[in-house]
Amino acid sequence: MMNGAFQRSPTRPPLPRSDCWKLLVEANRRLPGLLGHGHRVQCYAELLALEVGLTRAQRTSLRQAALLHDIGKIFLPSEILHSRQPLTRRGWALIRLHPKIGGTFLERLGFQEEVTSAIHHHHEQWNGSGYPHQRSGTEIPLTSRILAVVDTFDAITTHRPYRPARGYGEARQELARVAGSQLDPNLVESFLGLAGSLDDGT
Repeated sequence: MMNGAFQRSPTRPPLPRSDCWKLLVEANRRLPGLLGHGHRVQCYAELLALEVGLTRAQRTSLRQAALLHDIGKIFLPSEILHSRQPLTRRGWALIRLHPKIGGTFLERLGFQEEVTSAIHHHHEQWNGSGYPHQRSGTEIPLTSRILAVVDTFDAITTHRPYRPARGYGEARQELARVAGSQLDPNLVESFLGLAGSLDDGT
């Protein structure tokens, strides 16, 4: 499925929202929870994108990327995806492949470069210690940096097999702690202004 050439067109129109949703629903059968996580990340990303002034076209691409940012995980072994134990070194090495796999997969389905690039780089870190290419600072696409902030927030506040969910207050503290190292500090500041209005009841 991942083989074969694909000629990318810079003028390719965005795929219909219904196509993205159908793809995610199908992927959710392989990895339950993918759809819910993608939808929450999409909502947070839209709020942050509006706050920092992205254009309508940029927001359209970002919404698709947010919804599908973890699509590459469906190609990973089930025992890695559903492990209730801390991952081994091999497990982490496989997990780190998912942004590149997902971006390449969607590229070959005909998604815009703006979408696939955002997904490809959403685990890069501000200080250059992320993956897959160790990009740093503004070398990382803005849409990827937005995804990194909101993906981190949702990961902290959502139950995982190996740990319980944490409250929004704790999540805000964690974002502030990693701003300037893991995450774009300006985007964190903007998101924390928005996240302050979110209430999880804790």
